Amino acid sequence: MNRLHATAVLAVLVAVLAPSTVLAQVGGGRRPRDREAERQAEDTMPSTATRGYQFGVTTFGGGTWQPSGIDAGMLFRGAGPIATFGLGIRVGNFIQNQAVLFGGSRGFFLGAAANARLPLVTLFKVGLERYPTLVRLELVPEVVGEWNVHSPMDQGRFSLIASSLLGLSIGAKGPMDQTFLVLVGPAWIGPSPGEWHAQVSLRFTSPLRARGSGTPPPD
Repeated sequence: MNRLHATAVLAVLVAVLAPSTVLAQVGGGRRPRDREAERQAEDTMPSTATRGYQFGVTTFGGGTWQPSGIDAGMLFRGAGPIATFGLGIRVGNFIQNQAVLFGGSRGFFLGAAANARLPLVTLFKVGLERYPTLVRLELVPEVVGEWNVHSPMDQGRFSLIASSLLGLSIGAKGPMDQTFLVLVGPAWIGPSPGEWHAQVSLRFTSPLRARGSGTPPPD
């Protein structure tokens, strides 16, 4: 009888505890827990953020004066071949060509900018195999409308800058991950008279409100 009672008690314990153990393993929800993701560090998975920020500097070459300044703005996750869309401002003044040697600056401007990042090809990657640092060739078309005060350029109080920038990005594989960009390309400053300059921009981008790497995406 003692053996029978012990067997009965053991059977009841198995019947009660087994479902609880199974539920604990799957996390009690509709989606099983990704234990592999949970074992990875926070910085080994691409950011899931849908927004980010960027800041940097832009300068121009060619001509007598160039509207050079500081860039800052918000980034939004893109679709298809476009990694991100960017909206921001540019603030600066007009720098005389070769001002480092004998020139100066004059006036100031405030501009509204819009751009997009289109990764073209990955040149090479370094670092961890799961989450490497990629060096990519990217195309960045950009349009800036500027309000000018005491501008020495012929465009007057308002000007438009349209540029097509090609450059290198150094960062993680996700479209919203931290990235450093070096961009160079032709820029048209108009509308009247229109003139061509060479644009050089250095920019840093980073995500906002990224979800933790161990958290599964919503159903």
